[in-house]
Amino acid sequence: MYSTYACFANVQPRGAHEQIPTRLSDPPHLVVFSDTSWYNDASAAHARSNHPQWDQDLIGGGLETTIRDGVNVGTIDGAVRWRDEAETEPRYFLIGSYWMKF
Repeated sequence: MYSTYACFANVQPRGAHEQIPTRLSDPPHLVVFSDTSWYNDASAAHARSNHPQWDQDLIGGGLETTIRDGVNVGTIDGAVRWRDEAETEPRYFLIGSYWMKF
């Protein structure tokens, strides 16, 4: 089973799309926590996801899936919300062509 979360508080900016909070006075809608997802921008598919559970070996060139229901996000204002997949976009660069999508 694969289930993990990512924390985006005070991380280094690494891409053009992210809005990463650096202080509590930042806008309340900014994401602090998210379900982990490894989204391959080149193939428009996920290598890792929590909804549904999907964990493939990235180093060994494992399979990817375009199926993902969405993601839970926790924002600065303390709310936890569900975002359908259609509402997400690549926001934090990971490695190679992989992004965290939330």
